[in-house]
Amino acid sequence: MAFTVKKIISPNVIYITPNWSWEELNGNEVYIKGLDSFVDGNKLSMMKKLNDLLVNREVELQNPERISDGRLYCTVLNNNVDIAGLISMEKI
Repeated sequence: MAFTVKKIISPNVIYITPNWSWEELNGNEVYIKGLDSFVDGNKLSMMKKLNDLLVNREVELQNPERISDGRLYCTVLNNNVDIAGLISMEKI
């Protein structure tokens, strides 16, 4: 299922529509798996990069692992590309 990113909440959290649903829970905030290490870096630069890459674009959610703080923790793909992998290859 495809989801649309509406906004970037933090360097590793996005807000999507429609809501995700997993293990009888649902919500619209997603932790991007693999971006945890970037949270302590240049937050504004990371949020701008994610904004440029994802806002108003479709993403797929894969390999959900858990729900933390009401947010789904999973891999996020855009055009079949893992966003965390793409970001880690670039210098932010």
